[in-house]
Amino acid sequence: PEDAHEARVARVRRLRITAWIATALVLAWAVARAADGSHVAISDAGTAEVDIGASAAHELSGITFAGPVEGEKDTYRYLAVSDNSRTLHTLKVGINPETGSIASCAVVSGVELAAGGDLEGVAFDGSAGTVFVCDEAGAAIREHALTASQNHKAGAVIREASLPPPFSKIQDNTGLESLGRDSGAQSLWTANEEALPVDGEKSTAEAGSVVRIVRLGPGMKPTGQWPYSTDPVGGNPPKNAKRERSGVVDIAPLPDGTLLVLERMLDVERFIFADIPHFRSRIYHVDLSAATDVSEFRQGLKGRKYTLATKKLLWEGKFSVEKPCNFEGMALGPSLADGSFSVLLISDDEKGALRSRVQALRFEFKGTAQKAR
Repeated sequence: PEDAHEARVARVRRLRITAWIATALVLAWAVARAADGSHVAISDAGTAEVDIGASAAHELSGITFAGPVEGEKDTYRYLAVSDNSRTLHTLKVGINPETGSIASCAVVSGVELAAGGDLEGVAFDGSAGTVFVCDEAGAAIREHALTASQNHKAGAVIREASLPPPFSKIQDNTGLESLGRDSGAQSLWTANEEALPVDGEKSTAEAGSVVRIVRLGPGMKPTGQWPYSTDPVGGNPPKNAKRERSGVVDIAPLPDGTLLVLERMLDVERFIFADIPHFRSRIYHVDLSAATDVSEFRQGLKGRKYTLATKKLLWEGKFSVEKPCNFEGMALGPSLADGSFSVLLISDDEKGALRSRVQALRFEFKGTAQKAR
């Protein structure tokens, strides 16, 4: 009958319209995702212990990727610094190209750096054959020679960064912890762990601490500063004012101008006469494009109006009695078989009281074009 035919036509028309709307929504979502910075995700690939051998490599606090080991498949060289010595350690790390897990990790050599009191971050420059190191004691960033040459001894200081005036005074044990290098832009990135005295207070259970993310140009001079708020501390922060609480401990710049930021929080549980540490590590994807450049706020951020950097949580790990890990360093490493990247975190072993470990992660990243800042 004609009515039945018209009903079927109308039903088909409705289904087509519904399918068209669904397709349009999917395309709109895809376009929005591509316009917005794209896809960024991190997944766990397991942990492994660092074989320190006879090196006496303790309290490893910063790590950087230094390329493949020649002649050894799926094996890579990383450089690490310690906050209790001036030794720059070379680590040989085997990485599974399919899963990103760690097959092996060992300290194989070291070079003594000419300066430093509390080394916390490190970044490698393969083209120059040098390494940049940040020193929390006195707030300094130095470039060192990796090998001996006609002009420098191995470990010698080549030059030192000019830091912004607010960094002339820092709060105890909350200074420069992080260092990353954007090889394409020839820039270094760093941040103080918690607020500078002129900028605000340390983190509390109610609020985080506002720090400055700083970019240094090719001449190791500041070319931008952006405010970033850390997470609040837990319910039982350490009573010792010099202990870490909640702050930025490392930075890895990405090709599109955004950053990976590693935050570390310490909470404690009182047990008879001892404090049991509870560490929490978080990696955030950070965008500075809408944040205020506070370079002109030389007298501090207190009472000033500014826009904070935005951050999105990508990964979180909690570590306590069963597997206590105080992760302080982060390095973006080689690409894996599926196009994702290896990311390694390295833990401070608290003067040998804990185990030195590396946390392996898989990082999926499809970014936008380089953002202008």
